[in-house]
Formats: sequence, structure tokens, C-alpha cells
Amino acid sequence: MVDRMWPRGVRKEALACDMWVKTISPSDDLRKLLHDNPSGNWNDFKVAYGQQLQASAEFRQFVADIRQQSPSAVTLLYAFRDTLHNHALVLQSLLQQQL
Repeated sequence: MVDRMWPRGVRKEALACDMWVKTISPSDDLRKLLHDNPSGNWNDFKVAYGQQLQASAEFRQFVADIRQQSPSAVTLLYAFRDTLHNHALVLQSLLQQQL
């Protein structure tokens, strides 16, 4: 799970996930930017969130944790309804570069 807040209406026991990494989710300002206008602010969001992740010790630790577990696949869970404009896509792209 890569959202800062747990999705409404979903019990933690009902969602099988190995890690809840809320520390690498977008900052409040970036989250608001994306939620205000997902498609219109997408390019600005991608750049800013990518920079936030690159500067984040938590992101580097997340990558190290994944490497240590050596999974054959990584699934990123998120609650944002827009499947074309969401922070998990930016995170996925950076993870693919790192792994």
C-alpha cells in the first residue's frame, strides 16, 4: 500500500498487503495539486513527486527492502480512482529504474 491514508471502507485485515509505506506517498501539497486537476496538473505533479522520491531516504529504504526480499513481482496498491494520473505510476516508473 503506497497511500498516506488507509482507504475508506476497507478493513486492514481484508487487504492482504506485505507493507504499508505511507512515508513515500506524495506530500500534502503535491497530493492536493493532483486531486485538484489530475490531468491538467499531471506533468507538474510527475516532476515534483519524482524529485520528492529521489530526495527521500524512505524511498531508498523501500527499494532496499524490495531488493532484499527478491520478489518476482511488486504490486503497488493505491486508492486514487484515476488509473491514468496517480502517484503509483510515478513510483512504478522510478522503481523500474532502480530495480
